[in-house]
Amino acid sequence: RHQSNGHAVTVWNLKSGQEGTEVRFVQGTRPHASFLKGQRDILIGNSEGLEIVSPDLRILRRKLNLFGHVYQSSPDGRAVVGVNSAGDLELWSLRNGKLLATGARVGQLRSVAYLPDGTRIIVATATGDVQILDAQSLHVLLTLLRGSDPVGVHVSANGERIFCVERAERFHDWDLRPRAEVAQEMNKAAEQLQFAKNLVAALVERKITLEKARAELLSSEWTVE
Repeated sequence: RHQSNGHAVTVWNLKSGQEGTEVRFVQGTRPHASFLKGQRDILIGNSEGLEIVSPDLRILRRKLNLFGHVYQSSPDGRAVVGVNSAGDLELWSLRNGKLLATGARVGQLRSVAYLPDGTRIIVATATGDVQILDAQSLHVLLTLLRGSDPVGVHVSANGERIFCVERAERFHDWDLRPRAEVAQEMNKAAEQLQFAKNLVAALVERKITLEKARAELLSSEWTVE
């Protein structure tokens, strides 16, 4: 929360709904705070850098040269990706505080997300690009959008789809599964639709009874809701 001398970061207990007694004051722009995997530490990032602090907010473990409130830790909690003061993408180790990789100059990050398996990173930048990066080298594997105005990227829980929202209220959706798998699913959906059309046509033409149609549905491989 904002205060006259900066921002105060506190921890709330979701079970009791009570605010923690410890408060950490942060100078600079509005910070973003998040727990690492297992809640062993807290990341607090803003224009002053990225702090790694203890869960009780009392101990500063280390401070990294990543700036801005947009950053993301890896699913295993061992690394964090963000931008340095020059606007370059950087990957840092949360174990020893060492720089692991440097990527392209993007200026400002709008949004960043890891795939659940930790192998790839999705970034949305102020330059209007939405890209898939290798999670170890930060090399660009694929550019999904150019010249857009993204405000957020999200990855589905199973890691199969990427979603992006633009400021102009445009929505994008990409399927990361192999094309053959997607084509197979689309063919199956088309078969299911044709089956339903044929059944409805038979009912309309009174070639079968409602009870017979119900039995056909129950005996088919399709899910009946």
